[in-house]
Amino acid sequence: MVEASPKPELKLINTKDRTPPPELPPLIYTPGYEIYNQKPPAIQWLVEGLIPRGSLFCLNGLGGTFKSWTFTALGICVAAGANFIENFACPVEVKNSVMFIQLEENKDEAARKYKWTVNGLFLEPETIQDLLMGYVVGQPFRIDDPKRMDQLKILIDDIQPDLVLWDSARKMKRGNENESEWADAIAFALKELQAIYPSAHGIVHHWRKKSPDKEMNDPGERGRGSAALRDAMDVWLPVEEQEAGFITMTHHKHRQGPKHAPFNYKVRIADSEGLAHLEFIGANTARPNMPGAGSDILKLLADNPNRTYRLAEIVAEFKESYAARTVRDAVNYLAARSQIHSPRAKQGVQRLVRHLTQLDTEDT
Repeated sequence: MVEASPKPELKLINTKDRTPPPELPPLIYTPGYEIYNQKPPAIQWLVEGLIPRGSLFCLNGLGGTFKSWTFTALGICVAAGANFIENFACPVEVKNSVMFIQLEENKDEAARKYKWTVNGLFLEPETIQDLLMGYVVGQPFRIDDPKRMDQLKILIDDIQPDLVLWDSARKMKRGNENESEWADAIAFALKELQAIYPSAHGIVHHWRKKSPDKEMNDPGERGRGSAALRDAMDVWLPVEEQEAGFITMTHHKHRQGPKHAPFNYKVRIADSEGLAHLEFIGANTARPNMPGAGSDILKLLADNPNRTYRLAEIVAEFKESYAARTVRDAVNYLAARSQIHSPRAKQGVQRLVRHLTQLDTEDT
């Protein structure tokens, strides 16, 4: 393995009168046989099991679900090599550098969250001083402003961050969130920045209000505006507050590998002590707000305990009530928590769905 060069020291950078870095690299045509012979690289994790290096990801949820606190903790854990939400390692070969572009809050509020979250991780004083994490905060910025984008490209080229965090998507670009062009422009701008340096980019996004259509209220479907933003992301992370006061994070989409099972955590903020801590509670095995499709599938199997269904039959059973993807996601959700028997099928074999009373025999 080639040893990575050390990161530059973090310092105050002013982009005034600086020349932008080179434009996008040229397009390259690669013959199919070369692609066929390439061995897919192993996933390099920024956050083990959740977020790969160089990916585009989105943390999304309703207001009041501690998204900014969660992003602040994520950035600090990546920079420090500490476990995110106590449970997910942030591998560090050399020091990770993190840039937080805070478009929602002022400098004082961002500073409070940063300081309190650092305190909540109980890092050593020398670790705190050496953290390669910095902010662009309290400054107007839009990705559709070419001069601002040139300035950001200079910062990216100088700092070479492993992770860039954006809070929030609605402040990144003027326009209508319901139009796919809005989401496509954000995704294109992030790809432009990745051509300067292959950072992972994470954005905070908000949920819309609940829909009369039950299948549209699944956590993975609640992102406000066009679905094009979700489609452009490599990882989609909905967060949802439960009645008991904890947060459930769902690994709804992971383009590069398997999805992690949903899990619960609690954001504990102690004003008097000036600290904030994200406490891992555990796997979400009994999620109170399970989508209606999950409950209906459980009822169908309970009413027919001796029958083995094909997955396609389950989808057909609920075609009038739920989208096919919603039913498949619900089956995956229930199987991951051992609430039903539905092991992953072998290649070319129809996946089967069984009630718990049946033996978990080999699919044939």
